[in-house]
Amino acid sequence: MDNPLSKIFITSPVVIDGGFGTTLEQWFQLDISNTPLWSTNAVVDHADLVIEAHLAFLRAGAELISTSTYQCSYPTFARAGYTTADARCIMFKSVQLASKAREIFRDEQVRNGTPVRNVRIALSLGPFGASLEPAQEFDGFYPPPFGPKAYTHMDAENGNNFGDDEVAKNESIDALTLFHLERLLILFENEAMWSSLDCIAFETVPLTREIWAIRRAMGLLHDRILIPEL
Repeated sequence: MDNPLSKIFITSPVVIDGGFGTTLEQWFQLDISNTPLWSTNAVVDHADLVIEAHLAFLRAGAELISTSTYQCSYPTFARAGYTTADARCIMFKSVQLASKAREIFRDEQVRNGTPVRNVRIALSLGPFGASLEPAQEFDGFYPPPFGPKAYTHMDAENGNNFGDDEVAKNESIDALTLFHLERLLILFENEAMWSSLDCIAFETVPLTREIWAIRRAMGLLHDRILIPEL
């Protein structure tokens, strides 16, 4: 079977950026770790620094940069005080900033007479756990219907396994599917934003059933894409 990524990346391995929020904090001295949106908060208040962070990765050799949307979901935006309309606009802006950084870097290469690198942009999406407080992208203690029970400070009471309860497990997969599909559709339904993206990166997914949900969401998204007959 052909690797679909080979159509995007000519050479292998591919160097990707990483730790975008940490970079904004450590390199650019932004205090964003105490906000629900983390790196996405910088899109609103420090767009210029988001571009500079992308450029820092590109100048260091990255071939794939990620949008600052890891934390993005309607519930997370609501906790930060934004409406659904605001949420869409901020996610669009994040894509635009990554695209702008790519353009600036390309112009730099042309001016310097260096070979132009084929930079790609990935839509970064964290797991459902990244929308929770406290965040659960590592342990996966999700509240119903996304999981068996929400995180508590009593460690002995935490768990993320449904055991033999297949009904609850399937309901969890259904809920997680809708969560991920909803975020994908924000970008998909805006043609200009969607066409700016080269791939999608689902990051730090802690649960196997959430991976199944993501695959299902991508399948449902694929069903909405009209493929012209040859």
